[in-house]
Amino acid sequence: MLTTVGSTAVAVAAISAALLSGTSPAAAAATAPDWGCPKSASASVTCINGGGSTSSANAYVGQPSTGFLGGELYQYAAANPGFGFSYEKAPGSAAQTALKDNLPSDFNGVLTETGYAVHFAASDSYVDSKSSLYPYVGANHPLPGSGGQFIQMPLFATASAIPINNAKNTANGKIVLTDSDLCGIFSGLLTNWNQTSASSKATAGTIKVYWRNDNAGASATFLLTQHLGAVCTTSNTKSGVTFKTTTKFASLFPGVVTPPSDGTTAWTIPVGGDGSFSNFVGAKGSSGVADGVNNDATNSAIGYVSPDYTAIAAVPATTTSAKKYTSLFVASITNKNNSTSYTPTVTNITHAISNAASSPFSSPPSGSLALAQVQTNWVPQITTPDSGYPIVAFSSWLLPQCFASASVAAGIKGFLTNHLNGVYTTTLQNSGFVPLVGGVASGYGAAINQIFLTNSKKYNLDINNTTACKGVTGR
Repeated sequence: MLTTVGSTAVAVAAISAALLSGTSPAAAAATAPDWGCPKSASASVTCINGGGSTSSANAYVGQPSTGFLGGELYQYAAANPGFGFSYEKAPGSAAQTALKDNLPSDFNGVLTETGYAVHFAASDSYVDSKSSLYPYVGANHPLPGSGGQFIQMPLFATASAIPINNAKNTANGKIVLTDSDLCGIFSGLLTNWNQTSASSKATAGTIKVYWRNDNAGASATFLLTQHLGAVCTTSNTKSGVTFKTTTKFASLFPGVVTPPSDGTTAWTIPVGGDGSFSNFVGAKGSSGVADGVNNDATNSAIGYVSPDYTAIAAVPATTTSAKKYTSLFVASITNKNNSTSYTPTVTNITHAISNAASSPFSSPPSGSLALAQVQTNWVPQITTPDSGYPIVAFSSWLLPQCFASASVAAGIKGFLTNHLNGVYTTTLQNSGFVPLVGGVASGYGAAINQIFLTNSKKYNLDINNTTACKGVTGR
């Protein structure tokens, strides 16, 4: 299994084998080939290739460290040495395109990676009716000559944490922000801490706003803007900016020019003639935003990342220099529906998704074939939960139904079964994520197992279903 972090490639299949043999991971990584997961049918390791969300990458493929067992895919490969997973870190929307095109170069927009199939995409955004993938998702919408129709399913809940670098923000939740504060700050209306409702608890100063400028789009941006689109108004948002759900933050601002499609240029937010948006700083990837806020020289910055890139996680993600974000404290956000403030802890994320009016834990779309085969039903969106941390969503997987290799299909089913059975619950919670409640016994976990893994409801929507995949080449 290979995970790519920035420009550094680590062959995780080799490291996993080393864990089982007693060899140190560092020694194994040093001798592993650049692309360590074999592709040929005769290889001793079945390689399952995919990638996506940088926000969730630590939970999927993070390396073992003190207090951390290693990511889910890492653990599966260690326990099942016949399988390896490659995971290419990229914006969620880029991962979805890579899966659609069956082109690994789409993950990062660099045309150097070829010769292997793309089996899955991980994203904190989801495929809806506006997505370029929508024509291929669900029953009777096959991608010609590839893997049949796509399957979309939620794996765990996540949140958009709001890290703050300010002299008075010395602990998680020390600074409390409202939705109006978020709308004002992230639209450029509020540019100094003394303009916010937290003025008495924050040191005054110009607020540097670190945002995701990834050309391909970012699922972390999707999560934040989904909430802002539901709560922001013309009265608390800068003129010219209207929030709506998007993976491309800069696209919401006036005067923005779409960058080239080849990924060579990042998005930019142009500075207005009155100096508007001069306090906005673009950064690539979750680590770019976290590093920007954490290391901001003015000690007056804010951003948005998943919980594992902040001090709220039990085991925060690490930078390329292996420095943990143990001092990157997050704001507490006031839920407008019950006027209570919450930090993005596992408990508060669970509270939000369990108590929302559209709670997925109570009504998965598995009651009929008509409901189940509409894949956009499977990743419910909660923009304003009744209580709990208010900026939440689900990290999901997108994968083809049909695979050319029965071994690849078996490996994916095995991993997903382990995931639903709670094998990786500690890993997820250490990163600040919330697994689907109920395992395979109830709720969404049971529905995913019944529909996509075991076909116990006989809908023929499961992975590598012999009827649905008859005559399909398979990915």
